Amino acid sequence: SLSVYGEESNELQGLVEQALLALGGQEFLIIDSPVQHDFKMTPAISLFVECKSKKEIETYYDLLKDDGKTLMKLGNYGFGELYAWIEDQFGVSWQLILS
Repeated sequence: SLSVYGEESNELQGLVEQALLALGGQEFLIIDSPVQHDFKMTPAISLFVECKSKKEIETYYDLLKDDGKTLMKLGNYGFGELYAWIEDQFGVSWQLILS
């Protein structure tokens, strides 16, 4: 679902206010606040993706690290066959695991 700012919002009219989407059966509520904040996104919250194959995790890893930042390189850290933690080009934190 999608809601946009109405006429009463003047310069925001027509811009996305909230969106609800589903990825792989998981729902996400996305809110675009017009309030200017002094903080940026942090890796305190991550999207966690369980991969079904080595090829899948390697593909996601390569795509997400482009123009992003690797927080933990793809490797075996003892809690899954392969794991990686990446901040993408938009500052969104992703954790990938093959278990």
